[in-house]
Amino acid sequence: MSAHRLIPKIERFEVRALGETEPAIEVSSIELDQTMPVWTMAINSFDRMPLSTFLPANLAARSATEDPMTAARSIAWIAADDAVGALDGSADVWTKRDVELLKKRLDLVEIAIAQTLPSIPPEARTRPNAVHTSIVKLRAALGGDPGMDWSFEAANALQATHQLRHYWATWGPVRRLPRVREEARPENVTEKSPARRIPPPEELLGWVTF
Repeated sequence: MSAHRLIPKIERFEVRALGETEPAIEVSSIELDQTMPVWTMAINSFDRMPLSTFLPANLAARSATEDPMTAARSIAWIAADDAVGALDGSADVWTKRDVELLKKRLDLVEIAIAQTLPSIPPEARTRPNAVHTSIVKLRAALGGDPGMDWSFEAANALQATHQLRHYWATWGPVRRLPRVREEARPENVTEKSPARRIPPPEELLGWVTF
């Protein structure tokens, strides 16, 4: 994404693993433009990138080896996985900050799917649309009653959450990118969940801007 911003006139980008002749990732500038709003939101909101950040580019990269229906199912599962992961990575008892973090994570997945849908053939949009609908419902529920004391248990009991877990269980898992080999991860090692990005102190903003 940074390379695309620095050299915007380049029309296509390829990433190759060392020693490989075929590109592991191949995306066009148009597909990176579709990813840019999601990436911008993620980089301004979180201290690490949720996987859905690159959903439009992910679809483009995997479409080189997957048919449209399979690629659409893959990105739908990635979106569901990101939403379920945000929920499962939360505390049992939530503060208002925890609720706001989950809502922001869901916002990102919602935008990522919306940015990806135009590149999916209409006949292959059923699964991404289903995930999008469930995320919209879950996000609306979390923002509906300001007096509600939300917890993991309460959010997990919602119908929208049940739907997302069903999609996650039946459509995957899928590889993050079909051309990229994934090393086996030890069972006792888990990825740290993205947290809200803490802006720099006000006295440093001048230097950051400069």
